[in-house]
Amino acid sequence: MWNSYQLETLYKCACALSVDPRISIRKLHENYSHYSNRDATTKLLKRSFELETIVGPYIYCNSGLNVKICTRSEVCDPIETLQACKKDLSITRAIALFGEYSFISFKRGEADLNYAEVVKPAFEKNLMLENIKLVKKGKLPSDPFPQDWDDLDWQIYHLMRNPRVSFAKVSGIIKKGKKFDVSWKTIEIRFKNLLKDCKVFVSFFPRGLSSYSQTFLTFTTDFENDLKRELENLDRSTYLYRVKDIILLNLFLDNNIQHRIFVDFEKKGLIQDLHVSIPLYWWRPLPL
Repeated sequence: MWNSYQLETLYKCACALSVDPRISIRKLHENYSHYSNRDATTKLLKRSFELETIVGPYIYCNSGLNVKICTRSEVCDPIETLQACKKDLSITRAIALFGEYSFISFKRGEADLNYAEVVKPAFEKNLMLENIKLVKKGKLPSDPFPQDWDDLDWQIYHLMRNPRVSFAKVSGIIKKGKKFDVSWKTIEIRFKNLLKDCKVFVSFFPRGLSSYSQTFLTFTTDFENDLKRELENLDRSTYLYRVKDIILLNLFLDNNIQHRIFVDFEKKGLIQDLHVSIPLYWWRPLPL
């Protein structure tokens, strides 16, 4: 799909976007591209977004999300439930599954999602998932809830989950709501302040997201920090969540048996209460 020079450029650009989600294509070209021609860099990036080698950027903060993980006895028809979720404005993500669980939904409400991360991969280490190790105990910190945001801040946050949308467009949408009359400059100033309380999520998949097999795992463990550090040595992103004390891990695998390392971890007592499911369909509202 990509040669080594292209892949290195894309990885560097993904890392830059995770620091500054509004960085210009010009700066990405000047600082990170192996091409001398900016049009070539622009085409490369456009293609990488189309093939989902780079996914994002999106901004995230602890906004009070409830994650419901359902068994087949609770949701016997996950496809029908997924369609129903599309009509619920409070749902931010829904996944129909096959396996020990049949459905996962992320919904605004009770704040039991206390940690979320798109684990940034390494470019050269290329650790295989089956070789990760859990050695030292340690818990991940909880994501803080923004304390000083007002109603306008929250509206800007939800409208700018895709942080590359124009400030003028967001200003126009807010004005139509007739609650606030704000200029694009006000949106820009507010957004820069909000960003200090947010994480920027950028995923990197060298072969493109659709080339990997996805698996969802849930378990508890005292080795949360070690788990995150080991996942950082893979060559592709991993989605890591903690719901109350349960780790929810979305893995992107070369084959569906790679996750058996977690079966070994459970046998050794390093993790507990392991459940495995495969996503069938998923949905989230489109960003602006």
